[in-house]
Amino acid sequence: MSYLAETQRMLLVLLSCLYMAACSVLLLNSVRCFYGAIVPVSAALCLELLAREGAIDHVIILVVLFSVLFSELTRRQILRWQTAGLYNRFLSADMAKQLRKRTESLRVASQQDGLTAIANRGKFDEQLEAQWRRCSRAAAPLALILLDVDYFKQFNDRYGHQAGDDCLKQLALLLRNVLRRDDDLAARYGGEEFVLLLPFTDVTGASTIAEAVSQQLRLLAIPHHHSLVAERVTCSQGCACLIPQPDMASSELIEMADVALYRAKKNGRNRIEIAD
Repeated sequence: MSYLAETQRMLLVLLSCLYMAACSVLLLNSVRCFYGAIVPVSAALCLELLAREGAIDHVIILVVLFSVLFSELTRRQILRWQTAGLYNRFLSADMAKQLRKRTESLRVASQQDGLTAIANRGKFDEQLEAQWRRCSRAAAPLALILLDVDYFKQFNDRYGHQAGDDCLKQLALLLRNVLRRDDDLAARYGGEEFVLLLPFTDVTGASTIAEAVSQQLRLLAIPHHHSLVAERVTCSQGCACLIPQPDMASSELIEMADVALYRAKKNGRNRIEIAD
């Protein structure tokens, strides 16, 4: 640089300082790369300036050294900010993930029966309205089965409430296994009463499901010596099916199944009745 004019040398020094500052930002994640870019330029400038005599050259040397020191401090500070930013983003993402999991758990818990682990009454009501609208649009049949454990009070009196709870759990698992389609729903309707919601299912299909429930319950052979219809746990079922119409309410389907269930109990229990 000795052959360059004073103004040109000063300009070159300033450009070198800018270059070092840029390296301090771009190469802040790698200390080796940072010093690999800064040290050669700084050494060349200092050697060139030391070879000359003059107060201005010594001032420029100090400026170069100060620039190197400032670049290093800037690099470290930016690295701290970057690390803190990454940590905060990671922490926020983790908290958001945990919040989503907690929200989903609460949503599932709010729609699940605490004892039997199948859908509760609220989930059934929600699904009934959704499937009612869906079948109405498709002009397809919607079937519903109400079932009630026969003489369940006598079962609790004889075997205790813990055995009664176990009986309901086994029946809920049976109902969940009988249903094969994702759209079908088994729910606890209340007490010892359960409900099956079967979209796109006619009376024949609903009767087949009801028969399967009775058969599987018979195979479970849960003892019930205080029952008046069998020596094991049985259930009465009422089936209803209709094609939803715009001028109809979904409660009509429940009322039809409830009437059929009442008729099954009246006619001796442990039987299946189809709504008219």
